[in-house]
Amino acid sequence: MGDVFLQDLWFHQAEGVVIEKAVVEGELVLVRARASAEQAACHACGTSSGRVHSRYVRRLGDTAVAGRPVVIELQVRRFRCRDRACRQATFAEQVDGLTFRHGRRSTGLQTVLQRVADAGGPGRGPPGGHTRGPGEPVDTAAADTPPAGTRSAHAAGAGSG
Repeated sequence: MGDVFLQDLWFHQAEGVVIEKAVVEGELVLVRARASAEQAACHACGTSSGRVHSRYVRRLGDTAVAGRPVVIELQVRRFRCRDRACRQATFAEQVDGLTFRHGRRSTGLQTVLQRVADAGGPGRGPPGGHTRGPGEPVDTAAADTPPAGTRSAHAAGAGSG
């Protein structure tokens, strides 16, 4: 795409990402991007590798823009670890400032959700008021639980038929 403004808007905290296309599809903003680093470090042993094993697309939820949900379709690569003694034969690249292992959200959206959960009042946030970092797991079940005395759309039979 080559649009520096869009690049800075979405990935100002992430290096090594190229936006291929950004489109509005109904109520959704879809950003197609790819990781562009030449190498990645194995998460198990730290060895850098440039040997690409395969590619796949990760769909990441991101913070809304103008009230529209954003999904980033990020093409990432799996690399072969160069260290033959490493227990991890292949590994997926991570983009600092955008992705984290096994994440289905951008680090920006994960941070927002964690702050909302942490500010949720007594019993809703973590003990001691600890704020988790983007790579730390968070139990989002509390955020998905309807208030007492109400039923979720699923429990009420919405969408079935």
